[in-house]
Amino acid sequence: MVKKQAKDLIKGEKIKINNQEYVVEGVEVSKLGKQGKPKCRIEALDSSGKKLVIIKLADFEFELV
Repeated sequence: MVKKQAKDLIKGEKIKINNQEYVVEGVEVSKLGKQGKPKCRIEALDSSGKKLVIIKLADFEFELV
């Protein structure tokens, strides 16, 4: 099982969320927020083409497929 931090994801990588596979379409990393940690906005597509937007801390680890 390979894991990668949210800030290190790149377009085209496949990640697993709630036992479903998604393909990363884009990642935006914000500057430090009120809590002192940057956040990432990740756009991903599922197998049917439905778009999912996820906002997580930059150091959150996703499981790669």
